[in-house]
Amino acid sequence: MDEIPNFAEETQFYKEIMNKARERKYYYPQIVLTCIDKIEQKLEAEAKKLHGRQLNEFERERKLRETLDMKFE
Repeated sequence: MDEIPNFAEETQFYKEIMNKARERKYYYPQIVLTCIDKIEQKLEAEAKKLHGRQLNEFERERKLRETLDMKFE
C-alpha cells in the first residue's frame, strides 16, 4: 500500500486492537497485514486457467482460507 487512506483513523483502529489484545493477556500481539485482494486475484486467475471457469463463492472462500492458512504456517 502506497499510503494510508486516513492516517488518524487507521492508527486509532490498530491501537484499539492492540489494547483489546493486551486486556486478554496477550502481551506480545502481532498484526499481520496482507494484500488479500492480490491473493484473491491470483487464485481466480489460477482457477480459470486450471478449470476454465471462475470459482463459485464457496470454492473461492475455501481456496482463500487454505491459501492463507499455508502462508501463516
